[in-house]
Amino acid sequence: MLLYSSKHEIIDADKYDFYGSGANSKVYVKNDEVLKIYKDVKIRYYMKKKTFEMLKEADIPNLVKLRDYYNQYTGWLYEKIVPMDGYTMDFVDGTPVELLSADRKYIDMILAQLEETLNMLCEKKIIISDSSMTNIIFNENGVTLIDPDYYYRSKKSPSSYIYQQNKEELIYSFNSIFTKEFKNKYGQKGIRRLLMSSVHGSLTSDFNHFYKEDNIEETVKKYVYTF
Repeated sequence: MLLYSSKHEIIDADKYDFYGSGANSKVYVKNDEVLKIYKDVKIRYYMKKKTFEMLKEADIPNLVKLRDYYNQYTGWLYEKIVPMDGYTMDFVDGTPVELLSADRKYIDMILAQLEETLNMLCEKKIIISDSSMTNIIFNENGVTLIDPDYYYRSKKSPSSYIYQQNKEELIYSFNSIFTKEFKNKYGQKGIRRLLMSSVHGSLTSDFNHFYKEDNIEETVKKYVYTF
């Protein structure tokens, strides 16, 4: 399948290797490039071209680097009216890191990176939406947020509101990952809500309030239900 970029360049999707599939799209890879193609789903599940251009221009630290968007056909209608059929972005390479086994040095590194991300999102008035444990990647180089399809700009929102909203999205992802990794290791044990979001605290301060032991696994164990 041939796809036409916003710059009228052509790529052949058949030359990409299948990587995985989600509810609304399929993902392919070639070398250092990821191609995401939307399935036949409702338009609201597609990233808007304006959103794509906004995020690419903002160049948010630790957010996957977007390359270009594509349509199956070319012409004014597809360039201006019809939503994109897919887009390309950088492939996030590196050895995956299991958070449950991470040491404090690594946690401090990713928290510093995410604080940089949160501050830039505030500056650009961008709000994270649809956060999940599958939309954040941890490797030896740190952290990368992916799948920004539902991010949006809220120009009138104060920075404090944007920071809080985005922090809560990240905390939701952390809690989901901790729970999944713990259950994968120890079985289906009941776990209470872990990392909590304070009203005025930073992501780092909220994390440090939660993370008291020598490693995260020992911290999470405190939140397991006893039957």
